[in-house]
Amino acid sequence: MTEDTTMDMDSALYSLGVREDTLSDDERTKLDESGFVALPKLIPPELLRAFRSRLEELFEEEGESAGIEVHQEEGSLRLSDLINKGAIFDYCYTHPRVLAAVRHILSSDFKVHSLNCRFSLPGQGQQALQGQVQGKGQGQMQGQYYYPQAQQGQYPPPYYYSR
Repeated sequence: MTEDTTMDMDSALYSLGVREDTLSDDERTKLDESGFVALPKLIPPELLRAFRSRLEELFEEEGESAGIEVHQEEGSLRLSDLINKGAIFDYCYTHPRVLAAVRHILSSDFKVHSLNCRFSLPGQGQQALQGQVQGKGQGQMQGQYYYPQAQQGQYPPPYYYSR
């Protein structure tokens, strides 16, 4: 007889540090009313430097094929399938505040589908913000970290949003 080791979503989130107070009341209200919430200082500076370094390595390694798993587009640099390109990227989808925001929007179980990176080149690659929720509670969501347009190579803190 085998033991059932299945974990429900609430237990999994708890094991990753999500608690009732992980998001403030104001942050939950912002999600409810605006469909997004700013999570300043989510990524510590030293980890942000490590992200940048790893992304630069991947751009160099992948060259012309960078981002091809999803799609490439003129005026931007893309990387796809970051889930399978380094444990460093786990932080992006296991951070308790990100998970708490997703759980607040979706009342049912959810999973990570993919993790991709997109940098607009200076003066190019403009794109409207986008995100999709196929009805709260249906377990389908596209959420993204959004970096406002870079100024002289400096990337501001990320914002997490979903619509």
